[in-house]
Amino acid sequence: MIEKLIVLEDIDPVIFYGVNNANMQLIKALYPKLRIVARGNVIKVLGDEEEMCAFEENILK
Repeated sequence: MIEKLIVLEDIDPVIFYGVNNANMQLIKALYPKLRIVARGNVIKVLGDEEEMCAFEENILK
């Protein structure tokens, strides 16, 4: 299991997470094998490398 920190620099976290964290809940549903924790402008992701790569590829687009 690996851990990755992603810092939201170019987008307001409130917009990214959505109203009542709706967007974050959708992201968590799309990647059920990952543990995703959001605090402020930092997203901490824990999981296996393969899932992590897919997550990162889609989030950082």
